[in-house]
Amino acid sequence: MSTPENYGSVWDAIADTPQQAANLRSRAELMQKIAARVKQHGYWTQSEAA
Repeated sequence: MSTPENYGSVWDAIADTPQQAANLRSRAELMQKIAARVKQHGYWTQSEAA
């Protein structure tokens, strides 16, 4: 039976390098901010959201 690995975040677990993890984390944060903005505005078409 192997010992499970511990990671600081899900991004650290799925990325090959710390730089990739940081990139994934930044992209996820950006997507959350965009989603919050679209939700705040109401119903935008995909073109309007872009």
